[in-house]
Amino acid sequence: MNLARVRVNDTAFSIAGDLLSDDKPDTVTLLNAAYRWLQRKMANAGIETYIQEAFLTGLPAAASQDLVNQCFVSWTGCGDGLNEYIAPALPLDLILPLSVWFRQSGTLDTYTPMRQAENGLPTVLDHCVYDYRTDGLFFYGNTFLTDLRIRYSAVRSDLSLTVPAAQVPIMFCQDVLSARVAYEFCNKRGAAAAPVLEAMAEKAFDTMSMSTGRRKQRMSIRRMPYSGRGRLHAAPWPVGA
Repeated sequence: MNLARVRVNDTAFSIAGDLLSDDKPDTVTLLNAAYRWLQRKMANAGIETYIQEAFLTGLPAAASQDLVNQCFVSWTGCGDGLNEYIAPALPLDLILPLSVWFRQSGTLDTYTPMRQAENGLPTVLDHCVYDYRTDGLFFYGNTFLTDLRIRYSAVRSDLSLTVPAAQVPIMFCQDVLSARVAYEFCNKRGAAAAPVLEAMAEKAFDTMSMSTGRRKQRMSIRRMPYSGRGRLHAAPWPVGA
């Protein structure tokens, strides 16, 4: 918040600010608007800071193997294609699922990975496909109770300014979050500097997410051996020449 106040020139008399001070009624609202924006950006970029895993056990068996009866699990409960139940349900902090696995409930079987549908569930019965829509996970249910393992991007609770020394649990977020708070503050007032601060926040986020992008682009490379056995083509000269 101190950096945000510096960026909007609100520290002439004190680093605590005047128009963007912690005790102003709209300051915490602007801060949390910026915080939610940052969380959405992190989820879309695949940054692992807020990634969680959940295990849902005992999802009901499909009421029918007819393709029109799609099973689902959402924030409010689950369904077997015909009937709805209040449990189990998706975690309330789920923004979007990243990976999903299933297994038969009550067993120690390994989890089978599921893939996300590109254009809705397929027109053939495939238990390894899920469709995420209307904040719910839809799939063709099995003939047995099912456990789901879900890896997902999570949302954190809003921040509070009642504890001035409280920290935001995101590594290296000061630059991007302060720029976004400054943008929200200036945009609310119609200031000419608002677009500049918005671009500053975007650029700061790109820098923060760069390490994640580099990590995901890593690959294992093996040096091709110089020995004749490892070559793709025969040597153009006789062995021992």
